[in-house]
Amino acid sequence: MTEGTEKKKKKSKSKDHDKKKEKRTVGNYILSELLGRGGFGAVYKGTSLDTGEIVALKQVSLKKCDKEKIDNIHGEINLLKKLNHDRIVKYIDHKQSKTKLYIIMELMESGSLLDLCGEIGPLNEKLIAHFTSQVLEGLEYLHSEGVIHRDIKGANILKTKSGEIKLADFGVASTLQEADGSNPVGTPYWMAPEIIELNPATPASDVWSVGATVIELLTGGEPPYFTLDPMPALYRIVEDEHPPLPPKISPACKDFLLKCFQKDPNLRNSATQLLKHVWIKNAIQQRNSQQGDHLMKQLSTRMSIGITVPVDPRPQSTVQTEAIKQNLKKWNEDEEEENWPELPDINSKITRQSSGIDHNNISFRITDDDVPTLKLAPPSGTPRPQQPIKKAFSDEDSGGWSDGESAEPAPRRAPLKLESSKKTFSDEDSGGWSDGETPEPRGPPLKLDKGSHQPINNNNNNNNGNKSQKKTLNDFVDRDDDDLVDDFGDLDLTGDNLAEKLIARMESTNLDDIDNDEDVFQDILESSFGDIEIEANPMEQEQLRLEKQVSDLISKLNPDGDEKVQLEACHGLVEIFKQHPQMKSKLTQHHGVLPIMDMLGVEAPDVILATLQLVNHLTNDYDIQYLKENIAFRETLCLVGALPQVMRFSNPSYSVDIRKQACIFISAMCNTSALTLQMFIACRGLPVLVEFLIHDNRQHFEVIKDMIYNAIDAVMQVFNIPEKKTRTPKNDFCRLFSKCNLMSRLSDVMLNLTISNDPQSHFYLDKVMSILLLFSDSDSSVKARTAQPGNLNKFFNCLENLPPNHKLNMIKCIKNLALDPSTFANFESSGAIARLVGLLSLRQNDFSNQIISALFSLCRVNKERQEKAALAGIIPELQYMISSNSPLKHFALNMYCDLAHTGSRTRQLLWQHNGVQFYVKHLMNVNGWQVNALEALREWMTEEPQRVQDELCKSNNVDFMVNVFEHIPAREQNMLNSMLQPLQAMLNASVKMTRVLSGRAEFVKVLKQALQAKAPDVLMRVTQLKIVQSLYKWSEHPKRIMNDLYPVIKNIIKDEKAVLVKELAQSLLRAFEENIKL
Repeated sequence: MTEGTEKKKKKSKSKDHDKKKEKRTVGNYILSELLGRGGFGAVYKGTSLDTGEIVALKQVSLKKCDKEKIDNIHGEINLLKKLNHDRIVKYIDHKQSKTKLYIIMELMESGSLLDLCGEIGPLNEKLIAHFTSQVLEGLEYLHSEGVIHRDIKGANILKTKSGEIKLADFGVASTLQEADGSNPVGTPYWMAPEIIELNPATPASDVWSVGATVIELLTGGEPPYFTLDPMPALYRIVEDEHPPLPPKISPACKDFLLKCFQKDPNLRNSATQLLKHVWIKNAIQQRNSQQGDHLMKQLSTRMSIGITVPVDPRPQSTVQTEAIKQNLKKWNEDEEEENWPELPDINSKITRQSSGIDHNNISFRITDDDVPTLKLAPPSGTPRPQQPIKKAFSDEDSGGWSDGESAEPAPRRAPLKLESSKKTFSDEDSGGWSDGETPEPRGPPLKLDKGSHQPINNNNNNNNGNKSQKKTLNDFVDRDDDDLVDDFGDLDLTGDNLAEKLIARMESTNLDDIDNDEDVFQDILESSFGDIEIEANPMEQEQLRLEKQVSDLISKLNPDGDEKVQLEACHGLVEIFKQHPQMKSKLTQHHGVLPIMDMLGVEAPDVILATLQLVNHLTNDYDIQYLKENIAFRETLCLVGALPQVMRFSNPSYSVDIRKQACIFISAMCNTSALTLQMFIACRGLPVLVEFLIHDNRQHFEVIKDMIYNAIDAVMQVFNIPEKKTRTPKNDFCRLFSKCNLMSRLSDVMLNLTISNDPQSHFYLDKVMSILLLFSDSDSSVKARTAQPGNLNKFFNCLENLPPNHKLNMIKCIKNLALDPSTFANFESSGAIARLVGLLSLRQNDFSNQIISALFSLCRVNKERQEKAALAGIIPELQYMISSNSPLKHFALNMYCDLAHTGSRTRQLLWQHNGVQFYVKHLMNVNGWQVNALEALREWMTEEPQRVQDELCKSNNVDFMVNVFEHIPAREQNMLNSMLQPLQAMLNASVKMTRVLSGRAEFVKVLKQALQAKAPDVLMRVTQLKIVQSLYKWSEHPKRIMNDLYPVIKNIIKDEKAVLVKELAQSLLRAFEENIKL
């Protein structure tokens, strides 16, 4: 048993070994190691059994291919074998097994540029330009032969050991894609926007991919948008002006990338044009001067020792290097001479030579050499003194300086000249200034009485002096005709009475005997005031009584006191201020603000409520007369910290009455002045406003609606602050509010406002809609928070009860949110797409414009959302817009063309609405959309070939298609050529359709005219000949086609220079000649 089992095992192993041998042999090639895996299959290293040549074999699965598709692949490879250029990988042959196709190509053993980035990281610009120039040379050749690469990226650019590069995987990408069933052709991050939008590939598409590859190499393997998932990346490629460029790139490189990333493919530079770009020309010149080889040697050295040293792109200055060498040489010479100058003794006299150095120009400077030696710099125009410093300065120099004097006298300033001095000062006034004198301030002459120089107590003063003194005092006495207020009633202080008394006192008093603190005139004034009686003023007495009452009540505002006393004090103050509003201004004089603020810190709810009522009464604007005082008082309250004290009562844990009073106070602060509003925001007050909006249900809303209204007013006031005062844009306030979840609370309020019977509800609904519009037009961060699934559902629920004007505003808000990619996931998860399609079915023009824009943005470049829209019923709505020639037709055409690319469920819905026929009759009839319609039909035929071709081959559909091709104006030949590209793919996929079109002489005539016109684009000429080849191959009457096209094909062979075009024409001519022989 054991021996038999072992024999069986050995047999099975030998069989497996034989099978492996068989599997690893393809035709006359032996497969060895696996080199890598690509998008369409694995790549193996192989050896030719005939020549021993080492090659690469690309293995492609043929499980999904029928015979016609396999024949197309063989034909494509046979054509590409004819291409030969230093910058492209050579196609050698192709072999086929039962389930696999092997494409045999030239082997590039040094790997790809992506591998290089993996080994050494980001490449420098010089090396990238060196590689890019070769890529463009390869593309220039391929495009000149009518071949589009379709998948340019670092992994498909292979390099040799000498640093040369070649393009791989070109040409067959589209054919392999049809065989594999994948879509679209290309890799997402390198894909051009027109390819993402399902337009046919062009040479310009390769140029876009070149730009993406340059960024890939600059960043060490990360193409544009590499941090995003493929679908968001595709959206950004289509929407952004151009992909983000790496920082710190040269201006020439930046300009090159911007030319590659031109959004319109018709304006994008070709490979030939880019080869003339300065960034590339420099690289080509460098390569031609053998500097490219030098770069690769450096690169090889770095790779062999495993060290990455960045190459500095900045040129080194040879001038600077030579200067350093000269300075070092000079330094060495000075060292050898050792001829150091001797500094003068610090105590010696330094004198100036009469014929020596100009000492006014002496300066110290650092010499050019590296020795920090101080030397005297010679004045400009003066030869450098050769003698040492000690000889330059001699003790015998005339005009020596004395000790203590400056070594260099300060230069004399020029005399100051005043232009207007002659007009301002006369010789008589000034008496002239002598040199060196400083003029004293001038003024009118002071006139004094003769006795003014005598002491005041001199008894020899005459009567004239007394009169003068009396006159001077009388000048300061109040008179009846003065405009001053008579503050002293009936006091007799006028005339000579007071003056005579004061003069008499001055004459009788010896000033030397007066004490410093003694008032000489005190007894005179007391005697003057002694006989006056103060009359009682009732108003003043009442004022004093009220002030005392206020002071007493304030003294009772003690946080630790009795609650009953506290309440009586609060209520008493309220009553006083109600009856006597002027007493509010006395509150600060009696230091009553802080005691009131202290009362807000107690725990008793009744005391808190009473205190808040007192504060609100103090801050109200009931009396216009005291408006300014109220504003000042509010600002005082804010400055002493009232806002944080009151803000804590916004919490729903407090009673409704307390929250209402707190909201009244905060609303007043927000509406007082810019200062109080700024202080409120600075105290983190925005979350407080959001808390005031919280309510549980409709009943609760009716109870606190006044508080909610105040909060909405305060929110509006925040947004109405002039930006000049706060220097804060509205978008920043939107961000702060969105973090506080304002939109969630406001959407709850909006739901209740739409069903409320309150007359003010419409007024506040306007304000809520204004806030919502502002949020929907803010930045992506705000939009993402606003478009939360819960909020979106509330927005749609509000639509049912909103009046028409607000309904339109709400739809505008939803549209604004839907235009931002950050909201797409929320729209999808909330079911908003289906609700938008439902609104679209109402077919109201005002709403449809906004809704179709939102749906177009949501469904663009996303098959899942397109399918959800189709399942929600968008297909008939799009067909209605297209057929009715609606102003929204452009959006509808774009979305309808995308539906065929979506999925099987969507295509099933298209069948239910006669989708194929609609594509043919309506879309192909719209100028500019024929190519998109044919691309959609091509994709549909790839997925369901039998069913689609049966529909297309109906006589009415064929007639319509042929009529479209036949009536394209001669000036629109570019349009015709663009339409032939997807048509050629359809003919490759459907023999039946090819036979039907080959029997239509009108269509053959269109092709003949196109061939005779000789399209300037080689790709178009290749496409035309491939269509002719297919028609001739499957035609039931090939001789008719031969008779019509034989002379045209002969002329092409005679005049054509492109290799592929010539090869196709010769192949056709050989087929024609064989048919003639038959």
